[in-house]
Amino acid sequence: LTAELTARKQQYHYYREQLLTFEEGEVEWKSLGEVILKTYSGSTPQAGNPKYYENGTIPWR
Repeated sequence: LTAELTARKQQYHYYREQLLTFEEGEVEWKSLGEVILKTYSGSTPQAGNPKYYENGTIPWR
């Protein structure tokens, strides 16, 4: 098990270096706030409330 864990750590290190190492000017770094425009929080409308399910449709407003 120890050998397997050691090999897995080496594998993670290798792929992290391969995927996240860039030459100067090759990528443009941005903060999460610069990338995400808007986030929404929501839930599934209540099935027992007919105003959400009229004529088989959901009136998203």
